[in-house]
Amino acid sequence: MRRFRRRNPKNRLLFFLVFILILCIVLYTIFTIRLMPVIKTMAVNNTKNIATQTINSAVEKVLKGNDVGYDKLMILEKDSGGDITAVKSDTLQIDTLKYEITNEAVKELNAIDPKDISVPLGTVIGGQIFTGLGPQISVRVEPIGNVDTQIVNEFSSAG
Repeated sequence: MRRFRRRNPKNRLLFFLVFILILCIVLYTIFTIRLMPVIKTMAVNNTKNIATQTINSAVEKVLKGNDVGYDKLMILEKDSGGDITAVKSDTLQIDTLKYEITNEAVKELNAIDPKDISVPLGTVIGGQIFTGLGPQISVRVEPIGNVDTQIVNEFSSAG
């Protein structure tokens, strides 16, 4: 005679919970591996655009506020005949300008709020058919960085 063994409901529940946990970990890992490169690319491009606009705005604000022109940054030395013999840069004025631009850029960049970037689920899944389709996955991106100001002086002979 055959005996039927009853399965323990606790073992069944434990097996089910472990299975669900492993499935969640695998899905999370796959999703993260697919999502992170897309999010990183979008975040870098978005942040570069915002930083460029902000820095250009800071430079414009400083240049307009100080009424900076070529004559304030460069000193032309002329001989008795009125010919230019040397061009000297006013390093104090240039360093002051560099300092003001850097401070204004840092101030404006620090004022930027974190931004949410939305990525369509189809883009994360991959393949050209699904790109841009599906519900949006929202990720908060906070711009972090620093400002390095360089003023480049280039002189070329014209004859």
